[in-house]
Amino acid sequence: MDTVFSKVQQYFPAFQLSIGNWSRYLLISVLITLSAATIEYLLYWLSFSFTVYQGWVNWYWPVGFRVACLALFPFRYWPALLLSGGLAQFSIQVIHLGQPYEQYLHYIYLCFKPVFIFRIFAIIYVKLALKEFTLTKVVPAIKIIAACTFYRLVSNIYIILNNPQYQNIPDERKFEMMMAQFLGGFIAIIVIVPIAFALKEAWINRGKINIRELIHLGLSLVALIATIFFLYQVQPHTVYLMKILIFVPLLWFTYRFGWLGAIAASTTINGLIIFSLFGLNDTQQLLDNELYVITVALMGVLFGALMSEQSKINQVLQTNNRELTQSNQQLSALSANNQALANKVISIQEEERRKLSHELHDEVGQNITALKVELKVLQHQLANDEQSKTYLHLNNAADKIYDSVYRVLNWLRPRELDDLGLKESLCGKYFGEKLGLAKIEYHCAVKGNADQLTDSQSVTIFRITQECVNNCIKHSNASNFYLLLDVSDNTIELNISDDGHINDNKMIQNSKGGFGLIGIKERVIAANGNFEIDDNVGHFKLVIRLPRH
Repeated sequence: MDTVFSKVQQYFPAFQLSIGNWSRYLLISVLITLSAATIEYLLYWLSFSFTVYQGWVNWYWPVGFRVACLALFPFRYWPALLLSGGLAQFSIQVIHLGQPYEQYLHYIYLCFKPVFIFRIFAIIYVKLALKEFTLTKVVPAIKIIAACTFYRLVSNIYIILNNPQYQNIPDERKFEMMMAQFLGGFIAIIVIVPIAFALKEAWINRGKINIRELIHLGLSLVALIATIFFLYQVQPHTVYLMKILIFVPLLWFTYRFGWLGAIAASTTINGLIIFSLFGLNDTQQLLDNELYVITVALMGVLFGALMSEQSKINQVLQTNNRELTQSNQQLSALSANNQALANKVISIQEEERRKLSHELHDEVGQNITALKVELKVLQHQLANDEQSKTYLHLNNAADKIYDSVYRVLNWLRPRELDDLGLKESLCGKYFGEKLGLAKIEYHCAVKGNADQLTDSQSVTIFRITQECVNNCIKHSNASNFYLLLDVSDNTIELNISDDGHINDNKMIQNSKGGFGLIGIKERVIAANGNFEIDDNVGHFKLVIRLPRH
């Protein structure tokens, strides 16, 4: 309701006009009144060619035009539209029925009578409540049709119960007359209102009209009319079958041309039926066809609204898909850049470690070796001297320094990897001895030719194994450590596991946020691979797959 009230407030400033604008408004209102009254008079005359029950019920076309005007015109012109109804009734009574013209004020009073004002309440409410007052969407279309139904129902009940013309109807036929009167007006509404909305849409989008598509629609409608006439001429007794099958072209027009195609097709089909019934005034034929005409018109509106919404949804999806594709391309490019950057960082890091390892080996290693030689000479010189104890301390210190430097060298760049190759480094003493010191038995198997891998791949596998061994020693009470390296033509698969259990949740923390496994993840991503970590069953299992090329 807040939305309705806010919209009502928006319409009051429309009447705060200057003198010039008031003059323009009054001129337009007069033109609307005269034009609408003239059209209503002509449609009233047309209604006598569709008499259902003589003197009681017609297909009343003016009501369709009146509702269409109320639906499409702004509220500020509604007084002119209501006044045009009184003028039209006056013209009908005086010109067509020969009533005295002095009753004009009576007809104006009828137009503004409370019960007739009440019948437009539903249209007012729907216009204010809907964000989009259109038939191109399902929900607004259903609400507009419901408002039109309410309009016709109120008018119909009032006319049947209060118009002296209907007082002579037998009681047993009053319900029949009420339904016939309702349908006689509703058929005009459901036929004319979609046409009015189609004209409005065409005017609003006149700058966007595809002339070629419009010509194609026109030619398709001509082909439909020609086909119907041909089938009717060849097999006139199959009209009932044609009425059933007519929904097939209606669906095709909806699919091919969207909302406009649905309205155009349903209007064309109904137009042919209405044209065939013009002037017959045959009660049975009019009753037999009015529900069919209403059904075709309703199906045209609903099919068109569904297709229009589907088309808009498809456009939104296509736009989103294009944006998503662009985002994916950007993300793929960023991922490739990040992967290349990570690979380069790791390569630079390994190269720096290699250089530093060689420099330490060449400089510090050689100096420590020379120091040990000098200490050996000193040992012989001090063989029986009391200072030999000092020599022993120096020699032990030199050994510790040598061992420390050796460990640093292996951490920076394993000599085994350069000297022996990947397979021997994995299956040899390097990891076995480290695990053995922790009383963990080492099981290693290598399938395929691991020594044909690139230096980068070999270093990646060695470093991952090194980190897993350290984690097993530090965080697991395992008795066995298993490593399986499978090198095929296209992939490299590394399986590492143990039979221990997680100690004080340290492995979980390390696997989910520890520095070591983050380093493993970075190395795998840099190598364009993927990995799986399973620590939910108590022991640790790591599966890594890397592309061979």
